[in-house]
Amino acid sequence: MEYKAQEKAFEGYIRQTAEIISALLSDKAKELSRIIRDSKMKVQTQIDGAKVKVTSPKKDDLQEVIAYLKQISFPLPLQFINYR
Repeated sequence: MEYKAQEKAFEGYIRQTAEIISALLSDKAKELSRIIRDSKMKVQTQIDGAKVKVTSPKKDDLQEVIAYLKQISFPLPLQFINYR
């Protein structure tokens, strides 16, 4: 969710709109890819639409990336899918 600025409404109430984000935007995908590359792990990242694909010949490297991403505070919730 992305919250917009608060607005004054009638009789002392405040109105605030929230935008529900259902996909990973391109700038957030690039930021996530950069975070993974900066971690110096031996994996490759690829941006595929609303997904960031991480590939590696070793399964342990992929699990290490998942553990690393779970411990950092990324502004969007992340979902991990394993295709092996």
